[in-house]
Amino acid sequence: MYSIVIAPNDLRVYDGTTVRITGSITSVSRNLDEVLLVSKSINDELNAVTNLRWIKAGWMRPLTLYPLSLIGALTRHKVITPIFKKPLKWRNISKSCVIHAHSILSLTVAINIKKYYKDMPVILDIHGLSELNPSYEFLVHRVLTFLSRIIEKYEFRNLLIDAIIVASDRLKDYLCSRYKIPRYMVFTVTDGINVKLLSEIDAHKGKSEAIRKSLNIYGKKVETYIGTPSYFHGFIDLLKAMKVIEDRGSDDIVLMAIVPKMGYAMSLARRAHIKNIIVLENIPREVLYDYLLASDVLVIPHRKGTLFDYVPSNKLFDYISTGKPIVGSDLPGIRYILHKYEPKVLVRPNDPEALASGILNAIQMEDHVISWEVIWAILSKYSWSNVGRQLLDVYKEVLKRVG
Repeated sequence: MYSIVIAPNDLRVYDGTTVRITGSITSVSRNLDEVLLVSKSINDELNAVTNLRWIKAGWMRPLTLYPLSLIGALTRHKVITPIFKKPLKWRNISKSCVIHAHSILSLTVAINIKKYYKDMPVILDIHGLSELNPSYEFLVHRVLTFLSRIIEKYEFRNLLIDAIIVASDRLKDYLCSRYKIPRYMVFTVTDGINVKLLSEIDAHKGKSEAIRKSLNIYGKKVETYIGTPSYFHGFIDLLKAMKVIEDRGSDDIVLMAIVPKMGYAMSLARRAHIKNIIVLENIPREVLYDYLLASDVLVIPHRKGTLFDYVPSNKLFDYISTGKPIVGSDLPGIRYILHKYEPKVLVRPNDPEALASGILNAIQMEDHVISWEVIWAILSKYSWSNVGRQLLDVYKEVLKRVG
């Protein structure tokens, strides 16, 4: 069995999308003959997959994908664009092959490939829905969000795909209800974590002191956020909470933000007049745990009334693996995953004052020790090995259905 994976994002940027794409490919590839990855870039983890062949598509960037996706959605993909079929003519494509398209913006590429290689099923992996998130404050982001909502609306009505993958049952229920999509077409495949990393946690712990010294935060209390510095991820609320903490006179608390790109995060921090903040950019996965273990509290401040009402964040798995106190918004997905995890503080979403109090309370829990058995019990079912088996079952089911 073969798969053609289409990834429209920059895979060198370690955000949640990259984590899901990288983890799913590495896990399912062990049971496939070959994976063809069509993307603008590739990272070291995917380069190490022995049966993966990378087809570089340097043209896959927002300025190209948005107009192509909009035209494709509005015209029901009537035209086969030569740029999509030429790269794949380099290799023989087996009939036992699926096209796994990550995000709505890669669907135009996937459907054109499907039309060229007859009867090859397309599986759309939805990482999020633009209609569930508010627009960014900058005009360019508002325009792109508006275009994404149009593309989503028409693609789900066109339904020229064979299956959809979502990260949670709640999102599946929403999608099927909202667009009247048959439930048999939608599969739930969760995010995951490389559980082998759990055996290396002790090695990472020994680097905490050196990291604190290098960042000049030795002797400080460190609250850490990893992820996209966006409004609906709760980053603005976190900055406001940090301002509340500083105004209360807690000058020994530092916010460490580990983000894909630091420019936007730094501008938001300056606007919020935050003094005690360190912003780090695109920390590689192999050293991310060094920074998490150098922290006192880990924060996941996602907002209510967004996509996170329906899906949790895969950063939660990284947080849990450290055994550190976690402060999170009291949302269904976060509450479910952290059900048996202590120490944690769940706070009222969209409330910087409540978030500030939660962080201060969590700092008092720094001596709380959680057992390895509890951490393993929570994370083992989310291992990428399990996710790979789920994904392989989806591939087989879809191939069987389309004949």
